[in-house]
Amino acid sequence: MSTQIKKGQKIKFVVSSAEEGVNLIREKMGPQATVLSVRQVEGKGLAKFLSAPRLEIIAALPEEKKSPSLTEEEKELLEEPSPIKPDMANHANPAQTARPVSPTASLETILKASGFENSLIQRFKTSTDWEKIQKMPVKSALSDLARRLKIDCDALEIPPAARTIAFIGGAGAGKTTALCKHLAHEVFFERRSVQVFKLDGSEPNSDTALSLYCEVMGVPMIRDVKSIEPTSALLVDTSGVSLSDPDEIESLKKSLDKMKIETRAWVINAAYDNSVIDRQLAIAEALAATHTIYTHLDELGNTSRLWHFILSGKLRPLFSSTGPGVAHDRTTQISSILLPKTFPDYLLK
Repeated sequence: MSTQIKKGQKIKFVVSSAEEGVNLIREKMGPQATVLSVRQVEGKGLAKFLSAPRLEIIAALPEEKKSPSLTEEEKELLEEPSPIKPDMANHANPAQTARPVSPTASLETILKASGFENSLIQRFKTSTDWEKIQKMPVKSALSDLARRLKIDCDALEIPPAARTIAFIGGAGAGKTTALCKHLAHEVFFERRSVQVFKLDGSEPNSDTALSLYCEVMGVPMIRDVKSIEPTSALLVDTSGVSLSDPDEIESLKKSLDKMKIETRAWVINAAYDNSVIDRQLAIAEALAATHTIYTHLDELGNTSRLWHFILSGKLRPLFSSTGPGVAHDRTTQISSILLPKTFPDYLLK
C-alpha cells in the first residue's frame, strides 16, 4: 500500500490461508495491528466450484488513547492537602456516586469515598508503608499505590499452559467466546496447528456458532475423541456447569481426568458479584482448575474489587478479555485493564 495507514483505520484483506493473512497484515500494517473479524468467502459463478474458499480478514491499527486534560478544579484538587471532592471522585469510580469528604480526611477515607473496595484498602495497609503513603499528597499517594499494584500483578508467576486446554465454567460466563479469542491468537499470532473438541455434559450443547467459526478459521472441530490429532494443539469447549449440581461437577471432572487434560481454565464473568465469584472459584478448585480467564471486563466501571482475586495466589489468570469480538480484545496483561478502571487515567502516566 502506497498510502500511510492511519491509527484507527480498518483494512480488508482477502487471502487463501490464515498464515498468508498474518504475513500480509504484519507486512502492510505492522505488529500493532489487531484482527477485528474473520469470515470465509466463496468465489462467484464458476469460480465458486473451481477454487477453494478464501478468508476475508479485517484488521485495524488501534487508536492512541489520549489522557484527559486536567481542569483547573482538578489541578487544584491534586494539591496537598485538598481531598477528592464529590464531583471529582468518579474519576476513580465512574460507576458510583462519591460521598463528600472533609478537607482533613485521611487517605483511607478518601479512597472509600472514591469507591475503592475495602479488600483493596486492607491490602494497601498490610503490603505497603502505609504510614508514609498517608503523608504524601493525594496524587503522589495514588500514583504510588497504582505502581505497587502493577508490580505485584506483573510479578505473578503464571503456570505455563499445556498444548491441550479445557475451557470450563458456569453457563453464561463466556467460555466459548474465550476459546474463540484464544483460537484466533493461536492461529494468527502463534501460527500453531489447532483443533477444537466439543465435550458435552449431561445435555448436548448447541455448537452452531463455534462450528462456523472453526470452519472460517480452517480449524477442525471434533466430536469423537478418537479423531483427535495428537500432534496438534487442542482446545476443549465444555457445557456450562450448574453451580448447585455436585453430580454434574463430578461428571465433568471425570471426563477431564479421562482425557488427561492438565490445563483447565475456569472462565469468570467479572461482572458477577464477589460472592458468586468466590463460589465459582471453590468449584473451580474442585475441578482441579489450573488457571482463570476473566471476561466482560468492559462492562465494569470500577475494578477495585477484582484485585482480591487476581492477587490471592490462587488460579492465576491465563488471559482476560473485553468485548464480544472473537478475534481481538484478549490480553495476558490483566493489569492494563484493571488499573485504568481502579485509578484515574491521568495518574497512571
